[in-house]
Amino acid sequence: MHERRARELREKALTTLKVNEQEFSQAERAQEAARIAAEQANAKTTQALENQERGQQLLAEAGARLIEAGAKLQQEAAAIKREVPFNVHQQGEVRQTTCVSAAGVEAVAHAREVATFREIQPPTTTTNTSGIIAGTTTTTTNQIQGQTI
Repeated sequence: MHERRARELREKALTTLKVNEQEFSQAERAQEAARIAAEQANAKTTQALENQERGQQLLAEAGARLIEAGAKLQQEAAAIKREVPFNVHQQGEVRQTTCVSAAGVEAVAHAREVATFREIQPPTTTTNTSGIIAGTTTTTTNQIQGQTI
């Protein structure tokens, strides 16, 4: 009777271990599939973020170019008409009048320019212990580049 009970328990244990091994195998395959899916999702997310950043840059540049083109056209129209340049846009009952300031036109026109500035400081003089005057001159060069917004 003990032998029979021991054999039943042994068979039950082997069956349980077999089922457990199959479940572990399934879990490992599921984890591998999840890892691959996560890598693909991360790659797609990275690409989407890069595309979004590039798209925003292109939209900003296009907007700046449109503003510049509109400003130039208004400037030309003002020169021809000899009137203050303005736009009137009406949609339904809403009417919007936009005046163009020369400062805005100039800012857009100079947005892409590169300028080099030099700062020259006057020589500084010092007297050392022997009474000889020593002088130094410092020259600094900075470059400033306008950015398109």
